[in-house]
Formats: sequence, structure tokens, C-alpha cells
Amino acid sequence: MKFPSPLVSEQIENGAVNVPVATVPSLSSFRPHTGVGGVRYLVTIEQDVLLETLLVNKKSDTIIAVFHGMMVPGHHHLPRFEWLRTLQNTEYSAIYFSDPTLSIDPQLKLGWYLGSESLDLFPVLASVLAQAAEATGASHLILAGSSGGAFASLQVSSYVPGSMAVAFNPQTDIAKYHWPAQASYLKRIVPQLIPDKGSRKRWSQALGPRTSVLKQYAQPRANRALLLQNRNDPHHVKNHFAPFREAITNSPNRDNFIFELYDGPQGHEPPSRGHFRDAVVRAHDLLASPAVIL
Repeated sequence: MKFPSPLVSEQIENGAVNVPVATVPSLSSFRPHTGVGGVRYLVTIEQDVLLETLLVNKKSDTIIAVFHGMMVPGHHHLPRFEWLRTLQNTEYSAIYFSDPTLSIDPQLKLGWYLGSESLDLFPVLASVLAQAAEATGASHLILAGSSGGAFASLQVSSYVPGSMAVAFNPQTDIAKYHWPAQASYLKRIVPQLIPDKGSRKRWSQALGPRTSVLKQYAQPRANRALLLQNRNDPHHVKNHFAPFREAITNSPNRDNFIFELYDGPQGHEPPSRGHFRDAVVRAHDLLASPAVIL
């Protein structure tokens, strides 16, 4: 497959709008460019489901996989490569994933990278990340995000042995998140799962562990995670952080997790750029020091 020449990473503009795009007809055809610089890829996963991703290759020993949170109308646009500016001046290679779930219906604002009833995106994205790591020569893999992107980082990391998730303020059980966000996903992506009566949580049971990292990490996993929660976000502390911390404490994965509370702004807000970057550096240091016990 012929690729466009990568763009020098320092020249990548906001949103990566000036980065050359390689169109890939199928996942089996995805073989990212091994040259230094940035290339965007438009990959057909299946009919009407597209993966748009940006790979910035710096030939470092570490690659960061980045997942975005909710789209804010008038502020965010697809494809969305969140935290690009924050990580652009670091030494690390990075791959930014725009949620393919939103390609099914761009009116959806939050899809958690869930895919559809028949399409589980988490192992798909883990496979794409493995290809990107091979192309960049990276041996340390960090998966990072905030809110819905943090949920995705935890899920995908569980399919990548030896990796580390950096998760800021994640939803950990989608069935416990605000109902309007759940209802929008149901209406636009899986209307066949809309509950006609009974518990609203019933739809999530049809997707199994995909909608809950508590369920996903009930079994032993070969990855690690750094979970950082703003203590001034009461909904997430009570309904997501605390139950997940308790579940992990009583799970076979308890030695692979770090849970921390920090003082951030009131409500559900992303971390500062500096805080996000520092957490990624910390994860890199942990992965690069095998003697460190979490």
C-alpha cells in the first residue's frame, strides 16, 4: 500500500487538519507508515463504520494511545484528536483515536467507543494499537483519556498485555451514568436494545462487560492502570470511582492499580493539560522501571 509522506510533527496544526490522509479499505490492510512524522488514516472497519486515527511517529520507546470524551457541539468536530496539543511536544509517539461509534451516527455526542451490538471495538482498537507500536518501534504502551475516553482507555488496555491505562475521571459503569447520554446511544446506535419496560439497565446487560470495567476486570488482566479522580466531582466519585476501587481491591488485579483523588474544579471537568501530561510521564516511568511495584 502506498502512503503519503508523513508531516513533520512540529508542523501539525490544531485538529491535524493539514496532515496527509491514507485511505485503508479494511482492517486487514492496515499497515502504518514507519517513517517519522504524522499521518492520518481512514480505515473501513465494516460497512458504515469508519476509524479515523492520527499516528505521530517519533521512533520512541513509548507510544501513547489517546481516546476522546464527549463531543461539545460548536466546539468539537469529527475526527477528534483530543490532547494533541498537550502531547505534541513530548518525546513520545502517539496514536489518537476518533471514536468509530460516532461514524455510525455523527449526531451522537458520546459513544464510549462501544461500537454496535454486533461490533465490539475494544479488541479492534487494541489490534490497531499493536500495529502502531510495531511501526514506531515502541515497547511501552500507554492508553490515556478523560471521562468517556478514560473508560475506553481502561477497556482497550485490558486487551494489551503489559500496557498501562491513564484514566482521568472515568465512567466505570455506563448503566450508572446520566440516562440522557445512555438514551442517545441507544436511540442512534442500538435502538433494538431500548427497554420497553422494566429496568433501564437491561440494555447494558446485552453488551456484557463492554459497558462496565467492573465486569471487565473481574477476571485477571495482564495490564496496569493509574486512575485519577477529581474529588470535587461527586457523581463520579460516588457512582464510578468508589465502586470500581472497591471492586478492584477485592479482585485478582488489585496489585496492578493505583487509585488517587485530586483537587480539581467543581463538577465533571477534564484535568489541566499539565496534569494530563505529568500523568503520562509518570506512567512512562512506571513502565520503564520493572522493579517498581504498584
